[in-house]
Amino acid sequence: MAGATAAKGASTATCNAGSESEKSCQLYVPSAHELGFDQEAFRQGKLSIVILGATGDLARKEIFPALLDLVAQRFLPEQVVLVGVGRSKRTSEEFRQQLKPALLEACPSQANACEGDVNAFLQKMSYCSLDYKSQEDFKGLQQFLEEVEDAAFQSARKADSLEQPALRNRVFYFAVPPFVFEDAASAIKETCLTDSGFNRIILEKPFGRDLHTAEELSTALKRLYTEDQLYRMDHFLGYEVCQNILSVRFRNAFVEPLMNNRHVAAVRISLKEDFGTQGRGGYFTKYGNIRDVVQNHLLQVLTLVALERPDGDLRAAKLELLRAVRDINMDEVVVGQYVAGNDHPGFLEDDSIAERDEEAAKRCPTFVQLVIRIDNDRWRGVPFIILAGKGLEESRCEVRIQFKETRSPDIFPGETCPRNELVMRVSPHEAIYMRMNMKTPGLSGDLTQSELDLCYNSQYGCTYRPRAYARLLLEALRGHQDQFVGEDELLRAWEIFTPLLEKLEGHACDKKLVKYPFGSQGPQQARDMLPSLNFLEPEGPEGNACWKN
Repeated sequence: MAGATAAKGASTATCNAGSESEKSCQLYVPSAHELGFDQEAFRQGKLSIVILGATGDLARKEIFPALLDLVAQRFLPEQVVLVGVGRSKRTSEEFRQQLKPALLEACPSQANACEGDVNAFLQKMSYCSLDYKSQEDFKGLQQFLEEVEDAAFQSARKADSLEQPALRNRVFYFAVPPFVFEDAASAIKETCLTDSGFNRIILEKPFGRDLHTAEELSTALKRLYTEDQLYRMDHFLGYEVCQNILSVRFRNAFVEPLMNNRHVAAVRISLKEDFGTQGRGGYFTKYGNIRDVVQNHLLQVLTLVALERPDGDLRAAKLELLRAVRDINMDEVVVGQYVAGNDHPGFLEDDSIAERDEEAAKRCPTFVQLVIRIDNDRWRGVPFIILAGKGLEESRCEVRIQFKETRSPDIFPGETCPRNELVMRVSPHEAIYMRMNMKTPGLSGDLTQSELDLCYNSQYGCTYRPRAYARLLLEALRGHQDQFVGEDELLRAWEIFTPLLEKLEGHACDKKLVKYPFGSQGPQQARDMLPSLNFLEPEGPEGNACWKN
């Protein structure tokens, strides 16, 4: 990667853009100066980033690779201190050696991670073992932080002639279960906060299981920290395509006038996964698909698609939209659970489901399709279809905005055109494209449908596009809260979904889980419902180049 050897300015690195058939190119990475944050507070003084839950899967697969990316691209200052915290006993050197293979395997950006970057990153890493309920242990962490912060700053001052006041800035990333939040947050409050810089807490979901537990957690945290110190992470908000939704809507003169109930027939936001719980059945039994991805990730995407033009406050605009959401109609809900199929076991065969949870597992949905209806002038009458499922025929996450039919009887008598669609595909192969109707090329006057296509790998293959966690970590360091979930927003989301969850999980519920084979399209009932929701499956195959790769 470029950051380890480049000067302070922008860097380049050879990368493979897009598919294997595309030629290598020079990846351009803009510098912190070019991006306008080289003089911000987090780069000027001492900086510690403390990761609680450092030995877990999330930290290993997402958080540390994201930090590696930021360090290698020189977006973090030379004096940054990285400290992993966990319950298990190990030395810093043991932790580095255990982390190294995961960092080498991960690709922090389009550029290939090289061993030199990883080794330099690991030299900034330390590990502390502690009990999250022990203030004494956190006092030891405080003393350790002061020592390594002072040493790192003095070293950087000698190398770069730093003259800025040595403020202590600290970020604590909670990659731990929510039942740990209050104890750890209280211990940090009593022992580890700095009084000369900023203190920020990044919280990883889930934020409760329902409205009641979310309110309890929120109240507990508010006793300890102000809202501007809390950053509730939803990594979907960091995906490149999700970052682009507002620009597509409000920076294109022809798009925003169409985004209303006069022109839009239906919207579907879907997250399909071609894998199952894979040993996470015990965790998943306690949450299910609605808590796992719908109440947070997919609802956040919906707010970006449907909100009114923000007046300088994105989170306020999202909250206004959520307050216009009506109660979810159970008649518009389909829930399912995958069973064995295509040589894969069913959900109930997951060995991680404890015997005591077997009955709850039988009621746990691995598939849900539901409809969000927004009661405002812009969207009244337009169904927003949310679909999320595991063990399906493909992995795909996308927003599909389907416009109403166009008829031109004076020009093309008796002809009804297929619907236009604006599609924003989050994964795989990021793309934004519009399905257009046109004349078949050549002598024929027949109708055909094609795509106006923005394939990110083809168009921007040599443009640095950070992973979602890297982008959001940087936003938190900069103090930008727009890309994080606000308290009011979170509680309103739970107000929408808690009644649905209570009905589905009640013993008197007559909404049965529909069984579907692993590797199928999910419950047939979900597809049968689409015409009544004014949503039509696209006609003909999509020719999108990214999708073919």
